[in-house]
Amino acid sequence: MKFDDASWHYGGDYPNELPQENAATHIGIFLIWCIENQLTSKIHTLDKSKTPGKYCLENCDGKLTDEDFNDKGLQFAKYYYDEENFYFDDYNKALVNIDIPSLYHAEDTWKTYNLVRNVLNISFTKWSKSQLKENFQSLEEFIVRAAEKFSYKITKGGLTLYRNKSPYKFEITFNKNTSKSTLEITLNVTSREIKKWRESHGLSSNNSVLRSSYSNFFNSDVISIESNSSFSKIDEALSTLIEPFFSSFSNPEVITDDLANLKYPKWDYKSALEFLMSIKQFQKARKLAIKLFQKNIGQYYDYIGHFKTYRHDGLINYAGADFALVLARMSHVFEFGDLSKEVTPE
Repeated sequence: MKFDDASWHYGGDYPNELPQENAATHIGIFLIWCIENQLTSKIHTLDKSKTPGKYCLENCDGKLTDEDFNDKGLQFAKYYYDEENFYFDDYNKALVNIDIPSLYHAEDTWKTYNLVRNVLNISFTKWSKSQLKENFQSLEEFIVRAAEKFSYKITKGGLTLYRNKSPYKFEITFNKNTSKSTLEITLNVTSREIKKWRESHGLSSNNSVLRSSYSNFFNSDVISIESNSSFSKIDEALSTLIEPFFSSFSNPEVITDDLANLKYPKWDYKSALEFLMSIKQFQKARKLAIKLFQKNIGQYYDYIGHFKTYRHDGLINYAGADFALVLARMSHVFEFGDLSKEVTPE
């Protein structure tokens, strides 16, 4: 798809006294603004050694096509440059105070670019807000579809999917970050059993087995919702990552093996160890503890010091030493022995 071409402007009202290069100035200014705002494809990088029109002529042969943009940029260009033709209105508005016979007489300079850039920024902000509102409305529709597809219920607030499957409750919460135009997804697995276990061992009485952002847990980027195509990515994440993870809880052998082997390294180690111990998977908890020691070998001797210094009556009370607290509890309460004997530097 071609949005503009300098050659389209040579005939008709184009001033005879101007070089043809002037027909690329307005195209180059829009393209450079898009580069500055991360709206172009990877073929473009900002090069201020060239004026906007010159960049357009030398790098794009005076043309502006869909290949110049990324997904978001293409959406904006279709709306702003092509369908509604707002760009030329804004271009004229930006240069209204310059005494020139026609828009083609605007100089191909960074001064001209700065005048147009200010108007572009305002128009882009308005467009982004309208898109965000539309896509947040689409989010609510998507959540309804996802609930039906994956057999979830929806909370009264409308932004959390949940499913009860004894002894667990699985939750997926969609947090709208309007300032960043992103969707932050939080996963939460709760169990009354782990709450009882924590209380019986003098720990906090919360019932979370896992609470983590999707991006941290699966090492994936926060999902942008600046385009409706994002919802297909969320649907794919539900199908290929989140649902298989939740399903693994129905098979204790699978989920405990995954944890013991650090399949999910972003799962908070404290919660993972407590979970394994609460369901009496002591040897797997011990295996995980050894792996965590190995992974944190630089801090290893500090942990051992915490065990020996702050252990009393089967409990640990040491601010800022969560790792030591849990592993010491394992070593003392469950008589795992001194884990230091099983960890050696790599």
